[in-house]
Amino acid sequence: MSSLQAEHHEENRQTVARIVQRWRHTGFLSEKDQLRLHCSLQNMRMACNSSFLIDHETDDGYKADELLTLLDDLFDDPQAKVVVFSQWLRTHELIMRRLKTRGWEHVLFHGGVPGDKRGALVDRFNNDPACRVFLSTDAGGVGLNLQHAAAVVVNMDLPWNPAVLEQRIGRVHRLGQTRGVQVINFVARGTIEEGMLSILAFKQSLFAGILDGGESEVVLQGTRLSKFMETVEQVSGAAEARPRWTSRARTPCRSRPRQPQAARQKPTARPNTRSQRPLAEAGQPPVAEASTAAPQPPTPPRRQHQGPPIPGRRCRPPVCSCWAS
Repeated sequence: MSSLQAEHHEENRQTVARIVQRWRHTGFLSEKDQLRLHCSLQNMRMACNSSFLIDHETDDGYKADELLTLLDDLFDDPQAKVVVFSQWLRTHELIMRRLKTRGWEHVLFHGGVPGDKRGALVDRFNNDPACRVFLSTDAGGVGLNLQHAAAVVVNMDLPWNPAVLEQRIGRVHRLGQTRGVQVINFVARGTIEEGMLSILAFKQSLFAGILDGGESEVVLQGTRLSKFMETVEQVSGAAEARPRWTSRARTPCRSRPRQPQAARQKPTARPNTRSQRPLAEAGQPPVAEASTAAPQPPTPPRRQHQGPPIPGRRCRPPVCSCWAS
């Protein structure tokens, strides 16, 4: 990635890291935080394609240029055609600018194309030898038969849902294909895309397509939220951006492990060390028991009254000699 792409990617990664840390401390994410997390993850993915997808002005990125280098090699075969998928239309806008400079004809298929014109786009790609590239969003991942024209699928970005990726490939790798299908994925090194490619658990946790429009509700709760946040932390590298104050977080208390039932011992009764008073015979006074207690030190004498007796006041007899006066 370029320096501008890396700046956008890191800015959104830090946002994801803060949300993950908040969830680590509280175990809860509000609906607002979940929406922010969704937007930050999407921005990280868009930054991997080009800075144009973020600021709509600059065009810093290498994927579109790498695609042209790939097409130069593939189009050495005059009959070769390529299907290019991307989730965002702005990525296709960058590609079309570069295709025009080479003079390669193409068609663009997306959700905004009217239904009565979609068939004409597919027919042109299948039947026109001059049309070499079929650009499509995920709207073209279902219901299209392109196996007779193309044998190469290029994914400019990876979808969250692995089923969407299979549907893209299925437009070419299907019944009627007579050639070997080649699938090429463009992945930015050291980014969220590399994490998505290497961690299979992340794709499994998002198999429902919650970030690809499979559900209108993006709020997660309970165990599903816990698994989702753990995989987000791994994929986005949020653990590397932990603030310093988190190192002082208190660890949960751990109770002492209980002993097994067989290892428990019943406490033994303590012996009675108190002396037993001997019983007196009938008609006799009780026998006095010799005291076994240690002798107590004598009580120090209290302070004597000094001076002549005070009229109207008398001290206690053991304390002052003025009692005798």
